[in-house]
Amino acid sequence: MATQILPDEEMIADSDKLLTFTAYKDDGTVINLIGGAAWWYLSPSGDPNHQLLKRRCSLTSPVGGIFTAFLDDVDTVGLDGEYIQQLEVRDSNNYKYRTAQGRFLIHPAIGEGL
Repeated sequence: MATQILPDEEMIADSDKLLTFTAYKDDGTVINLIGGAAWWYLSPSGDPNHQLLKRRCSLTSPVGGIFTAFLDDVDTVGLDGEYIQQLEVRDSNNYKYRTAQGRFLIHPAIGEGL
């Protein structure tokens, strides 16, 4: 499976964020997620062995390969800088693969830490 490059994502720390994704096969068709699952990961840029966050995603339209990850405000308190987000999908046969990744920029909340 080829890795899809996600558009850059940005947010301000200490905020809620809903992320929506679609899982694609190499040929550009969507992956049917009925009976499957998806996860979203965040690590510091350049340090993929340091997983900061992992979220099990909600399958909002499984047949269309669409899923969402929700970040609660407390997930990003104190974070600031460039990170890498990565998606993992498991199909109904529990076959696991990483479908996409991209930059995730987090800006500090004004007054955070005061």
